[in-house]
Amino acid sequence: MKKIIIFLMILGYGLKSYSQEKVDNIFKILLILDNAITFKTKDSNENPDIQSLVMNIDLKVKEIENSLFKPIFFYNYKIYKFDVINDSIIVKNNLSTLSIFGECSEYIIILNKESQRYYRIKGFKQNDFSHLLNDIILHYDEKISEREVVKKLNLMEIKELDFNCMYQYLKDSPKNRWKYPCISICTDGKPSHLNK
Repeated sequence: MKKIIIFLMILGYGLKSYSQEKVDNIFKILLILDNAITFKTKDSNENPDIQSLVMNIDLKVKEIENSLFKPIFFYNYKIYKFDVINDSIIVKNNLSTLSIFGECSEYIIILNKESQRYYRIKGFKQNDFSHLLNDIILHYDEKISEREVVKKLNLMEIKELDFNCMYQYLKDSPKNRWKYPCISICTDGKPSHLNK
């Protein structure tokens, strides 16, 4: 666990030079930690450590762009997506088996270019939408409510994200994520894909 934390800290520091490779690496780490993808080495039945996994798999994360509207408070943010079924994962060196588990396949994060913070928004075991809302409200120059932020986020019309649904989930008590498809965890369910 200590190695993972140090590796994430180094990766986070490296994000200051913001590149596609850094975004891809964030996704690799988050997918591995979520057990969304698993690997075995050819030489043994042992699971490789996270650092060698990140170095020996390639994936291409796509940026979700919106040309229609972007709220002023969202200019420092970028949205990225990886689909474990439809986007390719290339396995290098001695890794032989790639298992991808889950009912859904789309993982989305939002990155703040200024603070270098990422927010898991779709597909992951944890959803950071409440943290995203808090950070936007905290750093926006004018006073703005959660509901106003959500309304403006929805104006971006990003088909992969339903900000109203996420907000309703946050306000629901008790929390029942099964009522909210926008909060689905992709690793729930049975294996959906296997490459050898």
